[in-house]
Amino acid sequence: MRFLSVSLLLVMSLANPGWAGVQQADDKFIAQIELHTVEELESVLTRAEALSVQGSGYSQSSPIQLVLHGEEVRVFLRDNYLQHKSLVDLAARLDAFNVIDIKVCEFWMGQNDLQKNQLPPFID
Repeated sequence: MRFLSVSLLLVMSLANPGWAGVQQADDKFIAQIELHTVEELESVLTRAEALSVQGSGYSQSSPIQLVLHGEEVRVFLRDNYLQHKSLVDLAARLDAFNVIDIKVCEFWMGQNDLQKNQLPPFID
């Protein structure tokens, strides 16, 4: 899978191919997320969880790659954990079961004066 240079990437469910911005790449569906909101991130993680439970077209050998480079990164900051506990816990659980692999853009972090140690260890 080739990473797009903008927004959040997500392998999407075969059950929802009509979702805006969805493209097929090999046996993966990629959606471009543009809003960078907590609600949008929650929707993406909920869809990833549903995909893993359904098992249709999902392979644990190839986790969903999430590349974050916007305000949604702040959800994962340690200082914001209590405010976003359920979402961070969902992301951690999905990472632990190899459903997703979250990465944060180092350039974005530098531009926002953030350090890697401000993020949970499951985020690269």
